[in-house]
Amino acid sequence: MFPSHDNILNISPGIKIMDSYGREFGIILGSTIDPHSPNEDEIIWIQKTDGNLGKYDFSQLQIEGSSIILTTSWTDRSRQINEALSILLRKISALNILQNNSEISQDAYLKLQKQYKCKLKELTNFHQHLLEEANSRSNTLESQIEDIHFLLANIKIEESVKKGSDGSLSAAFDLLNTLLSQTTHEKKDLEQMLTQPEAIPKRAPPPRRELPPIQPIVLHIQEATF
Repeated sequence: MFPSHDNILNISPGIKIMDSYGREFGIILGSTIDPHSPNEDEIIWIQKTDGNLGKYDFSQLQIEGSSIILTTSWTDRSRQINEALSILLRKISALNILQNNSEISQDAYLKLQKQYKCKLKELTNFHQHLLEEANSRSNTLESQIEDIHFLLANIKIEESVKKGSDGSLSAAFDLLNTLLSQTTHEKKDLEQMLTQPEAIPKRAPPPRRELPPIQPIVLHIQEATF
C-alpha cells in the first residue's frame, strides 16, 4: 500500500528505507514541501548507503508490512517516462488538430509547439541517460554475480575441508545467497527494461498540414470559325 498524506508524520527521520529489491537503500533525514509543485507535493530526503544525499517524491514510498520501500526499480522508472511521453504525444496531436481546424490562434500554436518540443527533448535526453545508466549497471551486476558465485564456491570448499558446520561460514553463506537473489532480481528487471522497444522517437512528429483546396480546372473551348 502507498502511504497517505497523514502518514507522513509516521515516516520520521532515522527510519531505514529499503529499495525495490529488498536491500537497504538509506535512512530518512526529513521531509519538505516541493516549492515548484502546484499541489505542494512532499519531498523525502534520504541519506543513501553510499553516503550521498538524495531527494525523492513522497509518492515513491510504499509501505509493505513493517518495511518502507522506495520504488526505484528499473521497470518503474521506464514506465514513468513512457507514460509521460504518451501524454505529451497526445497533447502534440491535439495541438496540431486544433491548429488545422483554425480553432486556436497562430501565436498560441507556436508557443505551445515550442513548449512541447522542449519537453520532448527533455524526455528524450532523460530516456537516453536512463539507457546508458541501465547498461552500465547491468555490466556491474553481471560482474557482482560472478564474484558472489566465486565466494560461495570458496565457502563450500572451506566447509568441505573442515568437515563440519561452522557458524560463521553458514552465516556468510546465507548472506551471499540473499545478496545473489537480490542482485539477480535487479539484473532480470534491467534485462526486461532494456529489451523493450524504444518508446521515445528521435524527434517530435511533424505537424499535420492541410492541403490547400483543389481548384477545379475549367476548360474554355472557343468554337472554331471558318
